[in-house]
Amino acid sequence: MFSKSEEEKQLKRYEDPTGQFSNQQLKLADWYVKHKILLKKIGLGIIAGWCVISVGYSLIYFAYYLVFGYNQDQKMYARQTVEFENYEALQPLYKPQELEIKDVRIFKSAEKKYDFVAQVFNPNERWVGELSYYFFYKGGQTETMTTVLLPGEQRPVIYFGEELEYNPGETEMVLENLSWHHISPHAIVNVEDFVTARKKFNISDFKFTKANKVDGALSNIIEFDLYNESAYSFWQPEFYIELYDGRAVGYLYVVEQKFKNGEKRHMELRFLPDNIDVKDIKVYPVIDVFNYALFMKPGEE
Repeated sequence: MFSKSEEEKQLKRYEDPTGQFSNQQLKLADWYVKHKILLKKIGLGIIAGWCVISVGYSLIYFAYYLVFGYNQDQKMYARQTVEFENYEALQPLYKPQELEIKDVRIFKSAEKKYDFVAQVFNPNERWVGELSYYFFYKGGQTETMTTVLLPGEQRPVIYFGEELEYNPGETEMVLENLSWHHISPHAIVNVEDFVTARKKFNISDFKFTKANKVDGALSNIIEFDLYNESAYSFWQPEFYIELYDGRAVGYLYVVEQKFKNGEKRHMELRFLPDNIDVKDIKVYPVIDVFNYALFMKPGEE
């Protein structure tokens, strides 16, 4: 038998006749075979140590959570129920507020004809109200009409010329249908300025001539100049003319054709006498400024 040193010498001189592996590879293989069991024990020791460390850390942290963390979480949950907004309660704030209707009255406009009027206010800053309405009175009701209330607008809503034998005395405005259209702040930043810039109509040189049969004037006459001071022209703008004598005593309806920006028009309106005096007037433009079909484009005639 060879001694250990002779075996090592023989191993160094060994050459693989097939040429598939070198003498160095043979040494590594020999070392692995001799230390295989030790390597296995080392590997198992590393794995066991990692398990002990990780499981131990988890157990320690879990114990810490039971002692301290659980109570802290319960306090946090309690705070959240107080701090978080009640979105169900806030939801009405994102909906449009209801229209405000008041001062519903009836005015005699001619023989056996009456106008039904209500003052309506839209309190919403970004909601346009499109409403269908009629007036209910003892013995009947008017036809259903439609109109648009702009954001923040307050004006009369009227049904003109209901034929009746007598003044029914009391009436009620009924909203048959009401739909809302929201104005996005991405589209229009300041809605109030947008509306005001398009409804700049002013009056001057008002004059009232009362009917006088002796002089042959069978109708009351109001005259005034109406200015379109906006930068916009309109195809057929509509107006309500409020007749005023300390309070409203009647209303007239006017439609103008192709009212251009910067234009002044002299208005002469006649209406049948009803023993009223008119000390002043107020003009309400009834224009949906968000309906661009109502505007004349530059150069259009």
